[in-house]
Amino acid sequence: NDEKSENHELAILLYKQGIKELEKAGSLIIDSKDERAIDLKNKMNKNLEMARERVEKLQTTLQLDKNDRMLKNASGGRTGATKIQLPSKNFVTPPRV
Repeated sequence: NDEKSENHELAILLYKQGIKELEKAGSLIIDSKDERAIDLKNKMNKNLEMARERVEKLQTTLQLDKNDRMLKNASGGRTGATKIQLPSKNFVTPPRV
């Protein structure tokens, strides 16, 4: 399954290559009386749409993974709530001007 794969970039690249081939095949002119050709073209169009959806989902997953890694790096590898340092009891609020 491409979602469980660690290499989303490769999966996206391969899907995009497949999309190009399906687009080429879908642009072929077929005999309107050839039912088998019509069925195959319809099937290719469905596969093309599914491949485009997979690329979109994988790109979203890839971006979320990158964002998660950036957050982990920014927090020193920690995840979850960040502890906030509250001012001491001796803190004096500056006067308003």
